[in-house]
Amino acid sequence: MNSQWITESLKAIATLENARWKNIMDYVIAKTERKISNTTLSRDLRKLMKMGFIEKENDEYKNPRSNYEVHIAKRLSLIFNILYSILI
Repeated sequence: MNSQWITESLKAIATLENARWKNIMDYVIAKTERKISNTTLSRDLRKLMKMGFIEKENDEYKNPRSNYEVHIAKRLSLIFNILYSILI
């Protein structure tokens, strides 16, 4: 696993948010100025998913924390609204 490709793959997913495989490939090639094989990128993305760094949903790769953070933000907003209505 080439750490430069892994790093650039993670940057692509973070930058593009919901990135398709082709978007990640284009990003990695643009940033590294090196060709990466389809097999290598696919293998590295599978490893990142297995380690929990990314997840795949509907052919898009994304940061798994983003869904969690949105969920928490919604819950906190609800709690603050309830507290505000009680205090007013």
